[in-house]
Amino acid sequence: EGKGFSGLDMQDSIGLAAQVGVDYMLTDTLMLNAQVRYIDIESKATTYLNDSKVTVDVDVNPWVYMVALGYKF
Repeated sequence: EGKGFSGLDMQDSIGLAAQVGVDYMLTDTLMLNAQVRYIDIESKATTYLNDSKVTVDVDVNPWVYMVALGYKF
């Protein structure tokens, strides 16, 4: 609680997510994996500022990139 803000409530939400990836076998047991993901999250947040209720729309739309090395045994 700072500068007059207190409490935070976020509504539950349902969104879409998409993923594409590829596995590439480097050897019989070693694999390289690459993925790209997009996630669409929208919600509403409520907080209080100096005892006044404030509601805002929250949009979080990250792109997530991943490269991994895997071992098959």
